[in-house]
Amino acid sequence: MTTSWAKSLGNIDALRAKRPVQERTSPSREQVRTLRMVVKDRPNVPARLLVDLLYGCGLRVSAPLELRVKDVLWSENQLMIRAAKGGKDRRVPIPGCCAEPLRLQIEIARKVWESDRKNTSTIGVNLPFQLARKYPTAPFAWQWLWVFPAANHCAHPRTGEIVRYHILHDLLQRAVREAVRKVGLGGLVTPHVLRHAYATHSRKSLDSLRELMGHASIVTTSGYRHPNVVKATNPLDDLLSQ
Repeated sequence: MTTSWAKSLGNIDALRAKRPVQERTSPSREQVRTLRMVVKDRPNVPARLLVDLLYGCGLRVSAPLELRVKDVLWSENQLMIRAAKGGKDRRVPIPGCCAEPLRLQIEIARKVWESDRKNTSTIGVNLPFQLARKYPTAPFAWQWLWVFPAANHCAHPRTGEIVRYHILHDLLQRAVREAVRKVGLGGLVTPHVLRHAYATHSRKSLDSLRELMGHASIVTTSGYRHPNVVKATNPLDDLLSQ
């Protein structure tokens, strides 16, 4: 004999904790301009271009580093951002000032690829979603190479396979940290905060900005904008102007 102890709880009017509303911080345009002036490139780390892509496209730190040659759509002047937060792909326009530096960087990447094909023909790049099994030659194809390849081969962190990986996040973080220290913006600017600055400084509509930043909800996007505050007057100025 079995006894069921399941009992319906009925309607429960439970209280739910509300997520606190926190305003996103962002440097001013002048602070971003000052930062750009002191960002220094290092061998195999084009930090200035990477910083410009973070700010000019509103990207998370991983996005420009994980670009592959095939994701630069020159005919449409766009970058394809693959598997961003939430696993979604999206497109962003290439800032005009980034076009030529990006072309030069791709030429550098091509030389890396040509060297690999000539000297280490069995070493390629890692591919997502088991694509290497389906397309065995793809890891060695030019279109799958990183736009920002690392200087040396390394062991893939998950598989242990020797591959050509992209520039590591730490190198970009370090370049920004050094520039921030030089101009006295410590505690205010990080690579990710440049994405916030893009959203705050952009002249796009909220709906367009939501799509460009890859937000699921426009409520998230609206956290970067305060149009009512910008337009607001105050009674003290009104009083003193009379």
